[in-house]
Amino acid sequence: MLTKQQHREGIALARRLRDYPNVPDLSIERCGDGMELRLESPAINEQGWLRAIFWVHSKTRTIYVIDLFWKKSNKVPVADLHRANHRIRLLTAELG
Repeated sequence: MLTKQQHREGIALARRLRDYPNVPDLSIERCGDGMELRLESPAINEQGWLRAIFWVHSKTRTIYVIDLFWKKSNKVPVADLHRANHRIRLLTAELG
């Protein structure tokens, strides 16, 4: 559960994805078939690391958030990576 402050900061960080890929101050790395966004701020990181896996549909320049989860370690586990890749494949097939 996020506090109101964590929720506000998370939304503010996610909104900055509008300018993707020109967001050098955000922590974004390749993660399987998608990209990992590390939502980092003093308020958010009180409970661990909040991670979002997203995928960009280049044709429509639409960003889809595939998964959002808390981690106590700073590494995305293999099970989360497989789940995100599966969701991206389903989304890709649906979009044609």
